[in-house]
Amino acid sequence: MSLSPSSEPLIRVGSRLPGSKGSPGTASQSGAGRGLGRGPGLEMSAILVKVSALIILGVAAGCCEEDDRIVGGSECVPHSVPYQVYIRNFRRPWCGASLLNAHWILTAAHCYIRPKVLNVWVGAHDLSVEESSRQSLRVIRAIRHPGYDYGTTDNDIMLLKVSPAVRFNDNVRPVQLPGSCSRNGTRCLVSGWGNTAIDGEAYPNRLQCLDVPILSDAECRASYGDSLTPNMFCAGFLEGGKEACQVDSGGPLVCDGVQRGIVSWGLDCGRPGYTTIYTKLCNYTAWINETITAN
Repeated sequence: MSLSPSSEPLIRVGSRLPGSKGSPGTASQSGAGRGLGRGPGLEMSAILVKVSALIILGVAAGCCEEDDRIVGGSECVPHSVPYQVYIRNFRRPWCGASLLNAHWILTAAHCYIRPKVLNVWVGAHDLSVEESSRQSLRVIRAIRHPGYDYGTTDNDIMLLKVSPAVRFNDNVRPVQLPGSCSRNGTRCLVSGWGNTAIDGEAYPNRLQCLDVPILSDAECRASYGDSLTPNMFCAGFLEGGKEACQVDSGGPLVCDGVQRGIVSWGLDCGRPGYTTIYTKLCNYTAWINETITAN
């Protein structure tokens, strides 16, 4: 059975539009949409979009099963995304994330909340059953990027330190960070347990996957204008109908086994003319390594 929207908070893609207020688990003011509120020159509707966290490693044919899907996607082959992380606020769904090493996970800065109320699952696929592959961990430290801008959602990246140490196996493995930025048109995989309905709410228990292309900055700016900063990029389908949605914020976008983005924000779930905006991870590799080494 699916998670009950009445008992689980909704998480927008990016949780809000630049300039709006609200947490990943709640709709921000009247203008908030898919993690977005109002951006410069944009009329953002009040629709949830949660891509956070769901980016899956590499795009491989046959990566996904048919049936239950994120908006336009389908169920992932069980445990085919071994770096996928599920963040919970107490027992409620909160955000997505990716596994970097035995002690650190990567997510979006807009997913921040006091570490003591969070716990994370690695090795999960079906949230409705007790899986032997699942490991439950406490979050003991949260470090947002010092340049994170709540108003513009720029530098939307955060590191979480977990305890005890993650045990690696076939179902649980870290993702690779980028050594350079990706090219336009690169095909990538996004995954998560977010809303699968374009209209309304439908939360799956099983991890969902979707193959999406990285778009050019020109294509992205045609939709979002000056809201797009050099630390962001778009991936998805401008024709609409396929996209990550609520509760996926903070998740990874993975291309050929390398994480390229973090689900950040966007407008509506699967709305034509608008795709999900991701944090451009290639701009932060040095900060990630330095922060982990220092802490």
